[in-house]
Amino acid sequence: QGVIFTDLDTAVRERPELLRDYFMTRGVTPALGKFEAQHGALWGGGVFLYVPSGVSVELPFRAGIWQASAHAAIFPHTLIIAEPGSSVKYIEAYGSETQPDAALSNHAIELFVKQDARLTFVTLQDYGRHTYSLGAQHALLDRDAELQWIIGTLGSKLTKTHHELFLEGPGASSRERAIALDAN
Repeated sequence: QGVIFTDLDTAVRERPELLRDYFMTRGVTPALGKFEAQHGALWGGGVFLYVPSGVSVELPFRAGIWQASAHAAIFPHTLIIAEPGSSVKYIEAYGSETQPDAALSNHAIELFVKQDARLTFVTLQDYGRHTYSLGAQHALLDRDAELQWIIGTLGSKLTKTHHELFLEGPGASSRERAIALDAN
């Protein structure tokens, strides 16, 4: 049906025409702040999901990002484009085990929900108590687009997220639910 679900590095290499107008140009941009600039300079890994116009995908897509070592930093990036009239569900989980030395995750999420498209996006974070989790999460919704966003933050030593939603077209709507637990 033309759906593309791949790692972001492959998408940048093989499908640059799809990413050109979206990847760090309108959602999460390096100009937003020092953490976004750091992410823009060092991003690596992540996920790209593209759903063509009119395509409805029933089963959810799933991806996981695991930080395996301390004294390390990861900079994953998620980019989802739901073209007009499409419908998709996506679940993403971040995690690590607690280790004795500090680690950093500086992630970015960019969601583009076009006219009459529907996106359900679930993000769960359960980092070990040694991880500093920084992130920028932006969604841009066109006319009559719908976004259901569920966020669960369960771990980390510290979590700081720049979360923004832009209802750019008439009739655009979003429902967000979040839970954050401090385990320290």
